[in-house]
Amino acid sequence: MRTTHVADNPAPNSDGTDPYSPPARRRPGICHTVIAADGTRLAVYEYGTRDADQTVLLSHGWCLNRRCWTRQIARLRRRWGQEVRILAIEHRGHGDSDSAPMSTYTPAQLAADIADVLTALHVTGRLVMVGHSMGAMALISYLERPPEQQPVAPAGLVLIATAAGNLTEYGPGRPLATP
Repeated sequence: MRTTHVADNPAPNSDGTDPYSPPARRRPGICHTVIAADGTRLAVYEYGTRDADQTVLLSHGWCLNRRCWTRQIARLRRRWGQEVRILAIEHRGHGDSDSAPMSTYTPAQLAADIADVLTALHVTGRLVMVGHSMGAMALISYLERPPEQQPVAPAGLVLIATAAGNLTEYGPGRPLATP
């Protein structure tokens, strides 16, 4: 695992201002590179301390990255400070994570990646998982894994705008059935 310190701020607007928050609210994070079991490098951004009583894992949707959680991260940090550890994973092929063979872009593989991240970053204690769209499907797949393949059993789960099954059989999700 490789760790670098980064300022978790999006590229500035053309006028130099931060598109998400005023400069006084910029908060640095730590970027970890976790190597998944298949060798794919995954970027995970950490906020808070490892010894916090609670960890919140944020799992973004398709074609997004950790920055979709910018306001939620800021709000959690404002409310809970160092009492919460926040991990924002960037799934394979998204954000700063490596791309991978197309056949690996499945909820089950993303769940395996999440297990790898939880293990590599030594997550213990109370865990709340929050997922949006594809990220929520990955969390559902994580919970479907046998207990011995779940390094941490979550105490809470938040699913936002997602589907639990048959996504590729109906409506706009049908194109996702192609390999």
